Amino acid sequence: MCTLQMSRNQEIANLLFDVAEGLQAAGERGFRVMAYGRAAQRIARMPEDVEVLCEMGHLRDIEGVGESIGAKVEEYLRSGMLGYLRQVRGAITRAVKALM
Repeated sequence: MCTLQMSRNQEIANLLFDVAEGLQAAGERGFRVMAYGRAAQRIARMPEDVEVLCEMGHLRDIEGVGESIGAKVEEYLRSGMLGYLRQVRGAITRAVKALM
């Protein structure tokens, strides 16, 4: 049986796509949603390893990765979790409950 292992860049990109989708589902519109989506796209296409760039202090050299998104990527690389994604998912839950 052959299993495919996801690259670390793709893992981070998927995380940022999840944040963008979560923000949109929670009612956020505009710049923030697009910023997370663009950063995810750039990281997914990078030949360099995002984790190595982070260790070297060059994470914010990636186009579209500023202070806020960079801090979230660093948090995930350090801890394996992203508190902001949990917060966004909580906002979705609250929005759904409000609709009901």
